[in-house]
Amino acid sequence: MDNFELTFPYEDMAQFEDMETKKKLHVIPEYLRSQYLVILKEHMERIRKELEMCRKIQTELLPKAPLTHPFAEVQGVAIPAHELGGDFFNYFALPGGEVALLMGDVSGKGVPAALLMANLQATLRARLPLERDLALFADQLDREIEASTPAEVYLTLFLGILDPRHRELRYVNAGHESPFLLRRAGSLERLEATGRPIGLMPGGGYSERRVPIEAGDRLFLYTDGLVDAENAAGDTFGVARLEELLARERAADLPSASRTPSGPADQKALLARVEQAYLDFRGKTEAADDATLLILRVGDHLGAGALTDAPLLGAALQKPQSPPPIQI
Repeated sequence: MDNFELTFPYEDMAQFEDMETKKKLHVIPEYLRSQYLVILKEHMERIRKELEMCRKIQTELLPKAPLTHPFAEVQGVAIPAHELGGDFFNYFALPGGEVALLMGDVSGKGVPAALLMANLQATLRARLPLERDLALFADQLDREIEASTPAEVYLTLFLGILDPRHRELRYVNAGHESPFLLRRAGSLERLEATGRPIGLMPGGGYSERRVPIEAGDRLFLYTDGLVDAENAAGDTFGVARLEELLARERAADLPSASRTPSGPADQKALLARVEQAYLDFRGKTEAADDATLLILRVGDHLGAGALTDAPLLGAALQKPQSPPPIQI
């Protein structure tokens, strides 16, 4: 500041006091303001386009089509609240003939959450086929996320493996919303958390649980954006409302002589009805968080064997090399 010099552009005050000069000086602030607004508008439009492109890339990371096989039908839907969010889901075949189910919710919003979400999607897709112990895998993720991200970053995560040969679902629930298991016989069960969210106070450990499954059972996964959604009165959608809705779906899906077995269209319709109930409840109230839904139906050919494309996947993974840990 010592070299700062203010110069007066007029030789004397008489010239400055001239009315025409005053008028010219008066328009300078308005001109600068208008130019600033033009530059700001251009900058905001560039940011909007970049975020829109990021959103498209993020959407491409999610499954585009249902997974349909004799023993499993899976599909999901993501309902974003912002241009970029931290919710994700995935499902894919594993080399041994099982099906992997993933759903997670990264803390925060915007670009930081989206970056971690994309990194996790790639990490889980690459490493899960090489992991046999889900609890150990979750513990590794827990430590890696804690070591490579800011302290306030964490995520909830559900890791599930549908095993058709042993007629069971193996899973780890790292602080995620408890999925609903809709039994074909009519009951509803919850798959409660088996550990803390990933990266939140790491080192607590995780446990892997196994639940038996039968043909016709359905598993419904969701993120907290669904049950925490508010309406204009400030009421939340809530777990009880969701459970009631799923109970009605379960009752309508009970086997009968006149009813044909459900298929992919039924799973899509169930997702659509839950989504519509969520939208109707919110009304015109803006969503504060993403809402993500996924439905799995256990097929009638449970125990029939591996997926048709499993040998190809297995050949590609005969000599696996462990991917590097997560680095953000």
